[in-house]
Amino acid sequence: MTSELYFVIRHEGAFERLHQVEVPETTIGRSESNVLWLPDLAVSRRHAVLIRDGMVFVIRDLGSRNGIRLNDQPVREAVLRDAAEVQIGPYRLKTFFCLEAAQANADDQDGSTQSVILEGIPGGRIERQALQLTPAQRRVYDEFLKGRSEKEVASLLNLSIHTIHTHSKAIYKIFAVVSRAELLSHCAVHPQHPDHRETRVEDEA
Repeated sequence: MTSELYFVIRHEGAFERLHQVEVPETTIGRSESNVLWLPDLAVSRRHAVLIRDGMVFVIRDLGSRNGIRLNDQPVREAVLRDAAEVQIGPYRLKTFFCLEAAQANADDQDGSTQSVILEGIPGGRIERQALQLTPAQRRVYDEFLKGRSEKEVASLLNLSIHTIHTHSKAIYKIFAVVSRAELLSHCAVHPQHPDHRETRVEDEA
């Protein structure tokens, strides 16, 4: 066994992010207050908890509506093994005890994850916050980094301004900022894409 655990997280089959388990108890659910946030209506607000006991990781259902499955079998509580797969609603969390194996699994399924690196890994770029974004949030985030306003992003992506505003609030929470200008400033300090340029920073009222 090992003292490190990584989840390769997919939502409806699409790679979403790589998550490193860092605390003794990782709450999992739809509520933003959880350590591992899975924002889907099929996920209960407090769906499950992952408990780390030395080198053993145990996942436990917290009385959720739809339950949890481990390797396609329903479970209430189970010890996680290497390369096991936990299903919570439309999310599938593949478990790995080795970062390199987790990255390889992500790369095998989605070429866009080749630069997946976690914060705190020696020599790595600070990518962890961006990895927490859903694919929809990532599209909005990428347009924000090009200097576009919420209205411009809504028009470009053919989405309502309400939807864009909801995504922007989630993005700001993940990056611990309160405005688009602050987000651009944060990303200027920790650049992730060379083609991103700060062009306009006025925020919507």
